[in-house]
Amino acid sequence: MTPAAPGEPDHGGAAAARTLVFRVGPERFGLPLSAVREVFAAVETPVPIPAAPRWAAGLLNHHGQAVLAVRLGELLAVAPGTTGSQYVLVQLPQESIALAVDEIEALEVLSLEGPGSQEQRRAWLRGTLVNLLEADTLCHLLGAWQRPAGAPIPPGAAG
Repeated sequence: MTPAAPGEPDHGGAAAARTLVFRVGPERFGLPLSAVREVFAAVETPVPIPAAPRWAAGLLNHHGQAVLAVRLGELLAVAPGTTGSQYVLVQLPQESIALAVDEIEALEVLSLEGPGSQEQRRAWLRGTLVNLLEADTLCHLLGAWQRPAGAPIPPGAAG
């Protein structure tokens, strides 16, 4: 389905879902609310992981669990170097990850159908494009990288 025009989306029979809309650098992104476990402020610095990719900010102790913090701007190559002021905790099939984002904007109902590649689809929201992400897309982008054995675990976190 092609977006009708800049402005409010016309769902016209397309599948729609509640979507968390957020900003990373100059770009807007959305994740289905079904994949989002929590949103929280970036109050601690992640513990760096030796030999990790640039997008891996490190590990966070979140409610006693070691969670990988991901610099989404680095991972998607839209805002290299940004660290984000908030995290979106996303449930992936094997684990949860914390995506560093600059700003949470809204909870909206957006069409999940539209033009774009499998990795990134788009929807109109009040005259601007929102790049729609899915948990499986994030898994694909993260690839086969695994936390190395012996990587630091934040204090108080279960390994």
